[in-house]
Amino acid sequence: MMIILLTLGIFLMPPTVKERIAFTFTQPKHSTQMELGGIRIDTSTSDRLRSWKDVITKDWIKHPILGHGVTGYRFLDAQYPRVLAETGLLGLVTFFWLICSLFFTTLKTYKNTQDRFHKGLSLGFLAGLGAMLGHAIGCNTFIIVRIMEPFWFLAGIVMMLPLLEMQQKKGTDLSIRDNKKEVLYQL
Repeated sequence: MMIILLTLGIFLMPPTVKERIAFTFTQPKHSTQMELGGIRIDTSTSDRLRSWKDVITKDWIKHPILGHGVTGYRFLDAQYPRVLAETGLLGLVTFFWLICSLFFTTLKTYKNTQDRFHKGLSLGFLAGLGAMLGHAIGCNTFIIVRIMEPFWFLAGIVMMLPLLEMQQKKGTDLSIRDNKKEVLYQL
């Protein structure tokens, strides 16, 4: 299904999107461009790839465990090398632990809820999380406030869906404090 969608997508894309994709490989020659496999890449993508290389091969090694500190490293327009450079290996592992915990908890919520709206909300959140992880390859997705405020608000809602569904089943007003262990046990 994905192959069919990707194939059709090439023909259904607006012309401006096609032009932008083509520009990545057809930008006029510039001194700061990189070549990968004999293909010249635009200056913006070249800078991002160069920053990944610099972090991994040079700068991260100077402070491997705790990093250079938040805002203690130069500007990077890519989330993963930024996390590695600023917070080190400890921060990168913690970041991925947080994302994996969020993913698996949301997946359990999706599988265990019965309400169709709750299922749709959790599945949509999973799709958005996947999209943002892909976007973070070349952008600072997880530190942009206008993205993260609604993201974490929605994450909180999705995390509470099992409790909300339990309240609906029992037909009573249950407090979070009294049922926190029961909800966590069910997850």
